[in-house]
Amino acid sequence: MTHFCTFLRIKTLHNHLRYLDRLTEISRYKASISLVYHKSTWSKYETFKGAQHPLPLFCQTRTAGHSKWQNIRHIKAAKDLEKSKIAQKIYLQVKKAVIEAGPNPKYNSKLQQLLDMAKDNNIPKATVDKAINKALNTKLTTAHIEILGPSGSFFIVEVETDNMSNTVHEIRGICRKNGVATVPEGRVKSQFETKGVIIVSETNDNSTLDHAAAVDLAIEAGAEDVQESTDENDKKILKFICEDSSFFQVKKHIESSKYIVDSANVEYIPRVRVTLSDEVLEVAGKLCTMLEELPEVINIYDNIE
Repeated sequence: MTHFCTFLRIKTLHNHLRYLDRLTEISRYKASISLVYHKSTWSKYETFKGAQHPLPLFCQTRTAGHSKWQNIRHIKAAKDLEKSKIAQKIYLQVKKAVIEAGPNPKYNSKLQQLLDMAKDNNIPKATVDKAINKALNTKLTTAHIEILGPSGSFFIVEVETDNMSNTVHEIRGICRKNGVATVPEGRVKSQFETKGVIIVSETNDNSTLDHAAAVDLAIEAGAEDVQESTDENDKKILKFICEDSSFFQVKKHIESSKYIVDSANVEYIPRVRVTLSDEVLEVAGKLCTMLEELPEVINIYDNIE
């Protein structure tokens, strides 16, 4: 009788194991988040065979997705973010241009340039129209926020915004993340002097830029200096430096010559420049990059060599 009962238990266990095998096959075609254990059946088998704890019959498996799509998605996200920043910049500049010279591009050349730029960057017309309409009832405020940077470096951040408190809060947050701080107005400005900077890169007769001829023109116009450099596209440019009091006179004289003026602004020029180590330069570069990402930031001036 005892042997017959043992035979029945083994036979029952055998049937249970076949059932478990069948469930395992079915689980290949199902998706489930449940973890199924036949504890009672396994306890008998564990006693009989002395085996280890069983694996779950059902378990959900997650895959990372198609690698190509993941790459495309991240690249697209970066491009969308870059496009968004450009759109925000143009949005604010359109508002400023409308406030300064009106909403009609026929009489506002700066606005016309911005409209062309918006079209080139595929910015929706509705976004530009919204900026123009809002500018008619909005006043932008210009301010200079001073930052004491690492290792004796200084920064002056020029902003234009319709919400100054929010812009200052964002800039202070960026400063905290980079271990620097804003300082009261005047502390950093005393390390700079304002100068008129007029940049040219082309001539109306398609001749090459001649530094010696530009120096002669600068003397005639009343400029202090002419600096030769390159722009972000490695294109040769000339910078005419003058006192801010004679800025408009010098600008008018250069415009009447063969040179085509690309830009003309009053900028902050450092009295003394500092040289930073590579490690500190990396910190300063990260700070400037984060500041430039804010659409309200127009210019950043520093005293770094």
